[in-house]
Amino acid sequence: MRIALLGSTTSTIPPKGQAAIERLVYYQALGLADKGHNILLFTLSGSKVNHPRIKIIEVGKGETLLGVGKSGSDPLIAKYGAAYPLRLRLSHLTMVFFKLIELKDRYDVILNNL
Repeated sequence: MRIALLGSTTSTIPPKGQAAIERLVYYQALGLADKGHNILLFTLSGSKVNHPRIKIIEVGKGETLLGVGKSGSDPLIAKYGAAYPLRLRLSHLTMVFFKLIELKDRYDVILNNL
């Protein structure tokens, strides 16, 4: 089966730290690919998964959201304001939906972890 797997749009996969959804998506992609499925993994630019049945569809430009919810921990929030994380997420989600439409003939089902 050809599966469009929607991963994280705020952190890379596999995660570089504690990130439950990103870790779940990473192991889902590997497990499904090992069972013979072809995976289109929609995730943040900079993600790396080494498997011949997994193709990464990058969104964003690698802008991660570090320390979400911790005051002053992200210099981009200081630069662009408190609404920056929300605007970034919405921008990345929009990219995912446009890419899903563009690639609609390359998958049979969508597995959504967003």
